[in-house]
Amino acid sequence: MALNSTTTENLAPGAAPQPGDMIVVEDLWRTYDMGSEQQVQALRGVSLRIRHNEYVAIMGPSGRASRR
Repeated sequence: MALNSTTTENLAPGAAPQPGDMIVVEDLWRTYDMGSEQQVQALRGVSLRIRHNEYVAIMGPSGRASRR
Protein backbone atom coordinates (compact mmCIF):
# COMPACT_ATOMS: atom_id res chain seq x y z
CA MET A 1 0.00 0.00 0.00
CA ALA A 2 1.42 3.37 -0.98
CA LEU A 3 1.57 6.21 1.49
CA ASN A 4 -0.75 9.12 0.88
CA SER A 5 1.19 12.12 -0.40
CA THR A 6 -0.26 14.40 2.27
CA THR A 7 1.40 12.33 5.02
CA THR A 8 4.84 12.26 3.40
CA GLU A 9 5.23 15.84 2.26
CA ASN A 10 8.26 17.72 3.54
CA LEU A 11 7.50 19.86 6.55
CA ALA A 12 9.27 23.17 6.91
CA PRO A 13 11.08 23.36 10.26
CA GLY A 14 8.87 25.21 12.74
CA ALA A 15 5.95 25.30 10.29
CA ALA A 16 2.60 26.14 11.86
CA PRO A 17 -0.17 23.55 11.54
CA GLN A 18 -2.34 24.03 8.47
CA PRO A 19 -6.16 23.99 8.44
CA GLY A 20 -7.29 20.35 8.53
CA ASP A 21 -4.18 19.07 10.33
CA MET A 22 -4.96 16.75 13.24
CA ILE A 23 -1.42 15.65 14.13
CA VAL A 24 1.87 17.25 13.10
CA VAL A 25 5.16 15.64 14.15
CA GLU A 26 8.55 17.18 13.38
CA ASP A 27 11.97 15.57 13.86
CA LEU A 28 10.81 12.82 16.24
CA TRP A 29 13.54 10.60 17.75
CA ARG A 30 13.27 7.58 20.07
CA THR A 31 16.25 5.68 21.47
CA TYR A 32 15.98 2.61 23.69
CA ASP A 33 18.74 1.65 26.13
CA MET A 34 19.25 -2.12 25.81
CA GLY A 35 21.76 -2.65 28.57
CA SER A 36 25.33 -1.61 29.09
CA GLU A 37 26.53 0.52 26.19
CA GLN A 38 23.91 -0.74 23.71
CA GLN A 39 21.23 1.51 22.25
CA VAL A 40 18.58 0.96 19.58
CA GLN A 41 17.43 3.99 17.59
CA ALA A 42 13.83 3.12 16.78
CA LEU A 43 13.00 6.48 15.20
CA ARG A 44 15.42 8.96 13.67
CA GLY A 45 14.13 12.35 12.59
CA VAL A 46 10.58 11.31 11.63
CA SER A 47 8.32 14.12 10.41
CA LEU A 48 4.73 13.65 9.30
CA ARG A 49 1.38 15.36 9.03
CA ILE A 50 -1.94 13.57 9.53
CA ARG A 51 -4.93 15.46 8.26
CA HIS A 52 -8.60 15.29 9.24
CA ASN A 53 -10.35 12.11 7.92
CA GLU A 54 -7.08 10.32 7.08
CA TYR A 55 -6.51 6.79 8.35
CA VAL A 56 -2.93 5.95 9.28
CA ALA A 57 -1.23 2.75 10.42
CA ILE A 58 2.36 2.66 11.60
CA MET A 59 3.84 -0.82 11.56
CA GLY A 60 7.19 -2.33 12.19
CA PRO A 61 8.77 -5.37 13.74
CA SER A 62 7.53 -6.13 17.21
CA GLY A 63 9.19 -7.77 20.14
CA ARG A 64 12.69 -7.51 21.43
CA ALA A 65 15.42 -6.00 19.27
CA SER A 66 17.99 -8.56 18.19
CA ARG A 67 21.50 -8.27 19.52
CA ARG A 68 24.50 -8.28 17.22
